[in-house]
Amino acid sequence: MNFNFLKIVFFFLLLSNILFAQFSGFKIMVNPGHGGHDSDDRFIPATGFWESEGNLTKGLYLRDLLEARGAEVIMSRTQNRTEDDLPLSQISGIANSNNVDYFQSIHSNGFQGTANRTSVFWEQKENGQPDFPDAKRASEILADKIFEVNFTTSTATHGDLQYLGFNLGVLRSLNMPGCLTEGSFHDYIPESYRLLNLDYRKHEAVAILRGMLEYFDLPALEHGAIAGITKDKSKTVSYNFSGGKTNDKYKPINNIFASLYQDETFLKSYKGDFNNNGYFVFDSLAPGSYTVIVDDGSYAADTLLINVTANKTSFKEVFLISDSEKEPLVYSTTPENSDSGLNTYSALYITFSRPMNTDSTEEAFSILPIVKGVAEEVEGTFSWQESNQVLVFSPSAAFNPQTDYQVTVSTKAQSSSNINMIEPYQFSFSTADQHNYPKVTKTLPVQGDSITIFENFEVFFSQEMIREKVEQALLIEPLVEGSLSWTNNKHFIFTPDSLSINTVYTITLQDSIALNEFSVGLENDYVFSFKTYNRSSLNILEWFPQQGDTSISTRTNFFFHFDGNLDVGTVVANLSLKDEDQNNLELDSYKLGERNGTSVLSFIAKEELGRKRKFTLTILPGIKDVDGLVLEDSLSFNFTTQIAKYKSGLVFDDFEEDSGWKDPEFGPATQNVDLSKSAYYISFSEQINGFKSALLKYQFSGDSAGICQVFREEAFDLTFADSSFFGLWVYGDFSFNTLELWYDVDGQQYRILELDTLDFSGWKLVKFPVSQFDGSEISLHSIVVKQQPGAYTQGTIYIDDLQYDVVTALQKTDNPIILTKFNLQQNYPNPFNPNTTISYTVRANSNSPQQVKLVVYDLLGRRVKTLIDKPQQAGKYKVAFDASGLASGVYYYRIKIGPSTGSGTNSSGSGSGFEQVRKMLLLR
Repeated sequence: MNFNFLKIVFFFLLLSNILFAQFSGFKIMVNPGHGGHDSDDRFIPATGFWESEGNLTKGLYLRDLLEARGAEVIMSRTQNRTEDDLPLSQISGIANSNNVDYFQSIHSNGFQGTANRTSVFWEQKENGQPDFPDAKRASEILADKIFEVNFTTSTATHGDLQYLGFNLGVLRSLNMPGCLTEGSFHDYIPESYRLLNLDYRKHEAVAILRGMLEYFDLPALEHGAIAGITKDKSKTVSYNFSGGKTNDKYKPINNIFASLYQDETFLKSYKGDFNNNGYFVFDSLAPGSYTVIVDDGSYAADTLLINVTANKTSFKEVFLISDSEKEPLVYSTTPENSDSGLNTYSALYITFSRPMNTDSTEEAFSILPIVKGVAEEVEGTFSWQESNQVLVFSPSAAFNPQTDYQVTVSTKAQSSSNINMIEPYQFSFSTADQHNYPKVTKTLPVQGDSITIFENFEVFFSQEMIREKVEQALLIEPLVEGSLSWTNNKHFIFTPDSLSINTVYTITLQDSIALNEFSVGLENDYVFSFKTYNRSSLNILEWFPQQGDTSISTRTNFFFHFDGNLDVGTVVANLSLKDEDQNNLELDSYKLGERNGTSVLSFIAKEELGRKRKFTLTILPGIKDVDGLVLEDSLSFNFTTQIAKYKSGLVFDDFEEDSGWKDPEFGPATQNVDLSKSAYYISFSEQINGFKSALLKYQFSGDSAGICQVFREEAFDLTFADSSFFGLWVYGDFSFNTLELWYDVDGQQYRILELDTLDFSGWKLVKFPVSQFDGSEISLHSIVVKQQPGAYTQGTIYIDDLQYDVVTALQKTDNPIILTKFNLQQNYPNPFNPNTTISYTVRANSNSPQQVKLVVYDLLGRRVKTLIDKPQQAGKYKVAFDASGLASGVYYYRIKIGPSTGSGTNSSGSGSGFEQVRKMLLLR
């Protein structure tokens, strides 16, 4: 073997490796400006050009060129979406955080459609000098390189501050040299059409690469390029051309066909587009002499002799002369000749050199598969594009898989001027091994999802489907009647007449029946299932105040526990609070919490409510949960505020500062409490007086017998007069646990005084005669929340102004010892399974017992169980209900209190008797 030949081969291999690593060790950021067809993305309606798309094409191609030569490239965007259109400061921040060596922003410009030049900007300081001298040097290099490949009139480089009056945001914060290039003016219509050609955009990226090589003093490209614009001097354009090259007034030639030769050897061809630009390009050419033959079906061919120089583009304007007698040719086909793996139902495209006579060309067309030596012509439909220069054949049914086909266009095919093709044109292709089966791309709901009984379901396909075939293929189990509609042939919506709650539905699309437009079915049955919720609407499980409540604090916190997770956007507009004069009161401090996995909504009136006033709180049906379930009806709750006005007595702990109360973990009697989620501290969140109050957050670790004790080692030693009242302000959490005070008397520890059930929300003055203490001298040492069966396992309360000698304006009508009203509370828990507790109050009536009857009914009004039927003294009562053996569903419980005969009853609790009904939900 020739040793010198080996040396030459080795030299070129070494050189190629050096060139491949030209940018090794360099880090460059590329910013294709704008993005996502947003308001700042300029669009040219006359041509259909978007600046964001043009910039992205240039940027991605530049990235590929740089990475192929060893550079590390950071892109500000790689897609054309709204979310990719980053703030300018964020783009420069990305460059700074990556410590790149150079920053390149790619744009095009626009100015009233009358100019077309190449401009490059660099960041300028107030003294007129560049912030980075290298950026100005790079701009001068880039301007020349881009001008060489774009069909613009001139070049300009600018310092941004002097030219624009401000610093460009994308350059302003850079820590390295950077330039913003505007390769041409996209609103100049001839240039806008050129920018529709992807190769024209890519050639600008090549020019930027050449500029970067020179900027970094790296070896130049060893190859060059040939580019050109073809036009018809006998025709002028109808749009503005005044701002570009003089010859922009002549009409570009579409569908140009250029062939490249060297030493009479054919190298490659270029087929132009139909975007009114006449552009062609051959790149990556070794230096030397080439022949380019530019042809078009309606024009005489022109031959160009062109010398190619390394690292440069030879740009030519070519003017062709019309030749109406020229015979038509086939310029290109899709698929190309001998292509394999074609989608079995692809359309075929044949591009002719000139407009064709459609009837004769369709007659001249044939396509034959060869199956076991038997020719069987394929049937299909024809359509035409680009002024009858592109024939589209769509098969009526899918091509056979793994089959060779031959397409022929005979000499019967004529041009629009009735000139026949001189010789037939043939090409062949083979199809893929199997069909590209249509697929279900998405369903709503998705597999395993849960929906309301009012929702539709939808199916999306990857391909156009035959509607009636899909409808025949659809199975729904359990059977559901309904209507099916299509938005297009790839998407249908099924609207059921009715669905059942808490039911699993399975949807099947049978593979051999659900066919696409080419009669190809799904590869396999498509099956998905979903479940309906165990409820059909949004419901309120518990609330405070309740209907008809009286003596409600003027600083109450409205509390509603729902059986779903609320859509917060629907809350505020669907709540109203009115006083007895029908004045609307403003609500405030909305809070959304969670209990047992569903939402708790609380809020307050912005101004303190008036005393001894009636109010109506209304929740409208517009409120809904995140599953789309809505409140079916408006719900109104009437309540009356407290009569008495309280004045503070002797406050011995205002909870403004830490006074020695300890966390629950230090309470000697604390038990069954999750100490990691329980705490006591002084808080700014709520207060009655001053700025702070005590906050107690608790979570019990079991179902019952929990004690959360806040203990004070130095007890308060208190002495009372028998007639005085003791009190404290409590911000209830509607947990139904009990609040207690623990104290010692004469050395006897842990006497317990049950203050109240936490069946309220918001501030309430809890007060009682000191005679309820065992003794007039006590040592108060503990505040305790005791867990009750069926109550919530967690909550948060506030305590303020621990005091005695409480003063009330109307003590005779506000004695807390005397029960002044009947009451039936919402069962707890609700929903339940299978046990729940029902609480009620029997008011005082001359100390005589009253007949109480509490009965549970089903949805049809049939009695399920009588829980109470006997006389009872005034007091608060609780009764358990065990629903074992009953089916899931809605049940009602009704209480009647009062004399058996001769006395009226009402639901307000203000007459001589009382009757009320509530609803509860059993869920298995």
